[in-house]
Formats: sequence, C-alpha cells, structure tokens
Amino acid sequence: EKPVPNRVVLTVKTTVVKDKMPHASRAEYIKAYTYEITKVLQDLIKNQPLHRDFLIYLRNHMNDNPSRTADFAAACTTAEGKDLQEVLECVDVDERLAKSLLLL
Repeated sequence: EKPVPNRVVLTVKTTVVKDKMPHASRAEYIKAYTYEITKVLQDLIKNQPLHRDFLIYLRNHMNDNPSRTADFAAACTTAEGKDLQEVLECVDVDERLAKSLLLL
C-alpha cells in the first residue's frame, strides 16, 4: 500500500471526569434506582433470548458501580444518540441513574 499524501494526524489531550457521588443521605435513592434498573434488565433477559448470555454477564459485573449500571442500562435501549450522550455526560450519579431508567 502507498501512504496517503498530506495525511493529518490528530492528537488530543483527555482528562478523566470523576462521578459526583451523592451525599450519604441519598444512598437509598441510589439503591432504589439500581434495583429498578436491575428489574427492568431481568425482564429484558427474559424477552431477548438472543442476547440473554450477554445481558446476564454484564448484569453480574455492574452491581457495585451505580455509574456503570446507568451506562449499561442506557446502552440497552434504542434511544437516540443525543439521549445516550446526555446520560454519559451526567456526572451526578442520582441524575444519571434516573435518566437511564427513563430511557428503559
């Protein structure tokens, strides 16, 4: 293969954005959102035999991380890209879980 002339190489600098964990008084809300999302995902597993093994695997690996739960739940939807991006950009865990649950 011949190299492409005038090819531009892009580099970017990134930073990791940490999730904003809620105050301890909000822990019950986090548990409730996580529970509801897990229930909906269990229903999806029952209704989607083609994706069953994949959904079970992912569900078993997200239990201790509410942010990951929210991201996975949003990814399981057929929502539009802008709605999914809105979930990913949300650093407040409560809000992120709530938005994901609404998408489900």
